[in-house]
Amino acid sequence: MLILAQIVGSSLLVALSSAVVLFWLLLLAASFSGGLMPWVEAGVVLYGPALVSLAVLPGIPGIAWAHRLARQSPSRWQRIAKVPVWLGVPILAVGLASALAVFLMEHLRERRPVESRVIYRDAAASAAPAASRAGSASMPLVGK
Repeated sequence: MLILAQIVGSSLLVALSSAVVLFWLLLLAASFSGGLMPWVEAGVVLYGPALVSLAVLPGIPGIAWAHRLARQSPSRWQRIAKVPVWLGVPILAVGLASALAVFLMEHLRERRPVESRVIYRDAAASAAPAASRAGSASMPLVGK
């Protein structure tokens, strides 16, 4: 019974990490296709690699734990214990590779608009003042 609880624990660690990485990959695909607002796209690109790096932290020990359990468990539980390893390693590897590519792309890209494209940092920087100007223009002055 203890081996089953350990398999569930390692599977939950890997599943949590994999879910965060898959969610970020979906947001990244949506941001590159232009399906999100510019400041959301900027946040996905700028803060996504850090999010993936933090998500992988519990995933790596979970994969190592599941791999150890697969070697130590009885033969009837070995296949079940290997599932987190089979699923977690490719998902986390693709997530880390994508995060590294986005990080490098963002830091090697020019900082000015090119061919009428808006750089993500510029979009995020200009979105906040524009939103505050729009909000203050629509608010009536009270007390005058």
